Amino acid sequence: MGQDTDKPSGLQSEISSKAGDQIKHLLIARAIIAALLMLTIAYFYFYPLPRMQRSMLVTAVLLQALLLMVQWKLTNTHVSQGVQIGFQLLGDMFLVSVLVFVTDGLASPFVLLFGLLIIAAGTQMQAMLSLTVALAASGCYLGSVYIAAWHGQHVLSVNESLSVLMQVSALLLVGGVMGYIARRQQWLLVEGSQVVRMHRKLKALHGQVMETMHDGVLVLDEACYVSDCNRAARSMLAAGGDIQGQLLSRVMQLPVQLHHFFEDGNRHACRCEYEKQGRILLVMAIQMPEGNEQAKWLLSLVDITDFRQLEQKLAGQERLAAMGRMAAMLAHEIRNPLQSIGQAVEILSGGQNHQRQEVGNIMREEVQRLDHLVSDMLDYAKPLYPKPEPVAISDVIHAAIKQVDAQGNMDIHLDCTISELEIDTSHLRLVLDNLLRNAMHASPVVGSIRVRMTGDGQWKLEVEDEGGGVPEAMKQHVFEPFVSGKVDGAGLGLATVWQVCQSNGWEIMVDDSNGKSGKKGAKFTVTGPLYATGNRPGGEEFGQHITG
Repeated sequence: MGQDTDKPSGLQSEISSKAGDQIKHLLIARAIIAALLMLTIAYFYFYPLPRMQRSMLVTAVLLQALLLMVQWKLTNTHVSQGVQIGFQLLGDMFLVSVLVFVTDGLASPFVLLFGLLIIAAGTQMQAMLSLTVALAASGCYLGSVYIAAWHGQHVLSVNESLSVLMQVSALLLVGGVMGYIARRQQWLLVEGSQVVRMHRKLKALHGQVMETMHDGVLVLDEACYVSDCNRAARSMLAAGGDIQGQLLSRVMQLPVQLHHFFEDGNRHACRCEYEKQGRILLVMAIQMPEGNEQAKWLLSLVDITDFRQLEQKLAGQERLAAMGRMAAMLAHEIRNPLQSIGQAVEILSGGQNHQRQEVGNIMREEVQRLDHLVSDMLDYAKPLYPKPEPVAISDVIHAAIKQVDAQGNMDIHLDCTISELEIDTSHLRLVLDNLLRNAMHASPVVGSIRVRMTGDGQWKLEVEDEGGGVPEAMKQHVFEPFVSGKVDGAGLGLATVWQVCQSNGWEIMVDDSNGKSGKKGAKFTVTGPLYATGNRPGGEEFGQHITG
C-alpha cells in the first residue's frame, strides 16, 4: 500500500518539474513576442491613434513589463505552477484586450492572439486551464469589441454580431480541443513516467539478479568482445578484475569445442569444459537472436570442480570394487590354466613323443591365455593421462593391425582419409588393439573385418565385423567390466576401450551392421574432435580472426 501511495506524488513532482521549466521558457517567449508586437504597433498604429488610445496602449505595455518581472520572481517561489501560468496568461489577455480595443475592436488584426493564448494554455498539460483561458478569452474578446463599438458610438449590424458569435465559437472550440489535447498529453506523460520507472526497476532487478548469481554469465558481441558480465564471471575468469570490453581469447584459453562453435556460426549451442587455476568450469554457449550487435553470444559458466572431485572419488570406489571382483575372477581364471599345466607336466614325465608335443601346445596356449589376462588387467587398472601429439594416423592403424594379426590371416580392409592428427598415440593404440582383437574373435572369415578412419568436423574410427552382432540383452552392458560374450573372455577389453574414451573426451557406440557380403555383424564407432596440427585454439586472437 505504501508503494502505491508514493507513485502519484513521484509522478506529480516529475510533472511539476517539467512545468516549471516550461513556465520560464514561456516567459522568455512572451517577452520576445511582446517586444515584436510593440514594434509593429508603433510602426503601423501608434501615431494614427487618438491620444487616449495611445495613453492606454503605453499604460498596458508598462503594466505588461511589470507583470513579466513579477512573474519571473514567482518562478523562484513556492507558488504552484498552475497559479503562475494562469497569472501570466491573464496578464497577456489584458494586453491583447487593450490591443483589440485600441485597434478598432471587431476589425482588429490582433483578435487571433486570443486563439494563440488558448493554444499556449493547452501546452501546459492542464485541461481545466485550457478551458478557463478559453472562457476568459471569449469574455475579453466580447468586452473589447463591444466597448470599442460603444466608445466609437457604433451599433453592430446583424452580420457583425454573427461574426462576433462565430469568433467566440471558434475560441471556445479551440479551448475544447486544446483541453482534450492537454488531458491526453498529461495521460501520456503519466504512462511514460510509469514505463520509465518500471524499466528502471526491471533494470535494477536484472542487475541484482546478475550480481547475486553463483554462475558466471558473459555477453559477447559479434567480434567476441565481452559487452557485459556479472560478478561471478569476473571472479571465475579474472579473480574479480574487470573483463568488460576485453577480447574473450585474452580472458580465457578457448576450448576446442568453443573455438569451433564460434567459427562455425551455424550451431545453436555448445557445451564443453574449461580448466583454470585448478577449477573446472562447465561452459555453455548459445547464439542470441539476431538484431543486437552487442549481444551475439551468451556464455554461462558453472563451477563443477566439486562435482568432478566427487566423480573421481566414486570412480575410485568403483575401481576398488572392480579390483575386488577382478581378484576373484583372476583366482578362478588362473586356477584352470594352472591345473592344465600341472596335468601336462605329469604327462610329460612319462608320455611318448607325440603326447609331449601335444602337451607342449596345450601349455603354450594356456600361457598365452594367462598373458592376455594379465595384460588386460594391467591396461584396465593403470591411470590414463592423455598427451596429444601430431602423428601419421595411417601408420598407427597399420602398426595396430600388424601386431594383432601378425600372421596376416584375416586380410583386414583399411580405409583412412586422414593423413595427420593430433592425438594420444598409446591411447588410440589401446582402443584399436582391443577392438581389432574383439573383431577377429567374432569374424574368423578372411576379409570380413573393415577399419575406416574419416574426418568431417570430427574424426571417426569404425571397426566392423561379420560375427553376427551384439545380442540386444548385452548391448547395454557391453562396456562394463567382466561382461563378455566369449566363453574364455575376461570382459576387460571393451571396458578398457570405454575407459580410454572417457579419459580423452571421445564418444564410443556399438550398433549392428550388414557387412560387405551382407552378413550381420557389429560396428564399433569412436569419434573425437578434429583440428589441424598446430591450430589448437589459443595461438591467435580469436576475435580478430572472426572479424578478419
